[in-house]
Amino acid sequence: MKNITSVLLIIMLFVSCTATKKTVNEQKAIDSIKLDFTNYLSLIENKDFETAVEYMLPDFFELVPKEQIVKAMVETFNNPKMAFEIYDSEILTVSDIEKVEEKFYSKLRYSSFMTIKVIRDYEPTEESKNLTKGLFETTFGADNVSYDGKKDKFVVYAEKDVVAISENGATLWKFLVIEEEQRSILKNFIPKEILDSI
Repeated sequence: MKNITSVLLIIMLFVSCTATKKTVNEQKAIDSIKLDFTNYLSLIENKDFETAVEYMLPDFFELVPKEQIVKAMVETFNNPKMAFEIYDSEILTVSDIEKVEEKFYSKLRYSSFMTIKVIRDYEPTEESKNLTKGLFETTFGADNVSYDGKKDKFVVYAEKDVVAISENGATLWKFLVIEEEQRSILKNFIPKEILDSI
């Protein structure tokens, strides 16, 4: 009886240590996701688009070349008719890591603020400001758009979903931001069960 008790105790200790190790490894992987995505957001905020795209899923570049994505980002942020600034980006949630086939996936949600200043060579009317605000509200939601009259800027709050993808489930995470109008394209890179759960 004493031997059986000793064996059970050893098995319980082994199971406990294995579970703890798994939890520690999962937390390290989630910390890695947070670090990589924070770096990505910082690069976008600082307009270092060439480095930022290195955090995107390489498979995506077969559909849209990397150079084309960088060019679109540069043109958006250097638009002579609108001045953009993104700031205060923050990760809100990170899901548990799931393995599907040979890759590992985690879902993130993050928020950020953006200011948009419409550059005009005339004094805007109240009607034109309301029209512009209405367009932003259609895109981002009425509760997420405000107008700063002193600086003549629109302030937008946005929350976005992201999928993190890794070959080893621990490091080197790549990201795809989920845009509703791109779901039909994203299903080529993200398993259905992951994409459908967002």
